[in-house]
Amino acid sequence: MFLVGLTFVMGGLHIAVSNLANGIFSPPSRPFLEDFLHLYQKRWFQNILIFAVFSKLIEQVLIYKPANFLKNCNLDADKFRVLDGKNTHWVNYSDIRYVEVGGNYLIVHVGDKRLITRQTLKNAEEEMFLRGFLKVNRSCLINPKYIKHSARVSRSCVELHMGGGGIVTISRKYWPTVKTLLK
Repeated sequence: MFLVGLTFVMGGLHIAVSNLANGIFSPPSRPFLEDFLHLYQKRWFQNILIFAVFSKLIEQVLIYKPANFLKNCNLDADKFRVLDGKNTHWVNYSDIRYVEVGGNYLIVHVGDKRLITRQTLKNAEEEMFLRGFLKVNRSCLINPKYIKHSARVSRSCVELHMGGGGIVTISRKYWPTVKTLLK
């Protein structure tokens, strides 16, 4: 902002001094405002002004606004961030039983609660795979430590009964991976 202010002041000072000098020896050819606007139409002055504005923007974004960067970082590695409307819940990964997709929302099952957030399963997968979660179908991730038992419902359908309640259907694509884990 300093550079922008300095540019405006120096431009105005230049015009004021030249008008004052010209006013003593001869009457001014144009009013002060017209001279001021004429200066701002010069390409070199526009370049200086653009440089000053962009340098100030970069200064604001990179130097004075680190809070925006830190707001999106997960500083606590053992917790999953769930934005539930206006509230932010930090949930321990070990407390999450399973996560499922419900339309455009992600439903996080924690204990006897269900937390709903507007987040994609793909983003949740990246964080949860590192903590041992398994994908059992295209719309569900489970915490393996909460699996009570599995039950074959039909030839192509297997269900997992989760501790604390809840039944999750395993697709054929993911059954071999889950099967090796259960052995």
